[in-house]
Amino acid sequence: MLAKAIGMSIIKAYQQGARVYAVVNSDSWMLKKVGGFQVACIPLDFEKGLLVGLEDREGFLVGLGVLKKLYLDRRRAVIYTSAEVEKRIGDVSCIRLGLVRLDDSFNEVEKVPGLLRAEPA
Repeated sequence: MLAKAIGMSIIKAYQQGARVYAVVNSDSWMLKKVGGFQVACIPLDFEKGLLVGLEDREGFLVGLGVLKKLYLDRRRAVIYTSAEVEKRIGDVSCIRLGLVRLDDSFNEVEKVPGLLRAEPA
């Protein structure tokens, strides 16, 4: 039913309150209101290689990392970071997604402006 409402094939979907995160086979982001829910359509594997900032509770940067995998259903992430940052990982309370994608050799491969479209209006 949700796939028909948004007009896309859904791989996985997760609900948190009034928002539904739907992982879709698409290159584009989309926000759509379906019934009483706001549906955020997220491209499959969008997270691979994103540069991320790891912030503490006050919003200060603990360090940088490269996002490899998100497990939305478990609220977990696999992030490559330095040994120094790993020692302070307990201080991290927020993962701030960057707009740059890196390859496995940590070279910039693209800018990812589409992430901004996932924010609610």
